[in-house]
Amino acid sequence: MLQESVVTTRLPEQLYRAEQVRAMDRYAIEDLGIPGIVLMQRAGTAAFEVISRQWPEVRKIAVLCGGGNNGGDGYVVARRALDARLQVQVFALSPPDQLRGDARQACEAYLAAGGR
Repeated sequence: MLQESVVTTRLPEQLYRAEQVRAMDRYAIEDLGIPGIVLMQRAGTAAFEVISRQWPEVRKIAVLCGGGNNGGDGYVVARRALDARLQVQVFALSPPDQLRGDARQACEAYLAAGGR
């Protein structure tokens, strides 16, 4: 079920395949009633925590955000980095006004926190 990271020397976590994550997300949202934005916040926060543990001295971070929910996860990472007083640069592949749903909400939260 789990697929070991190909960069285990850099990422200490195991990775799930995309279809496994989609199935778990569907189950959490549809069966458990967990809002998608909550899952996105948890994912982005967990990703930022891994980054912080792996590179504790980092003071600058660049985040690439696509136009879908993975981009939304990226905006959560960027917001957590702002909260940690890091210098953050987001490279958005889609303009914020083209984002939808949870991704747009995550982007708006990043911008409201002072992100650019």
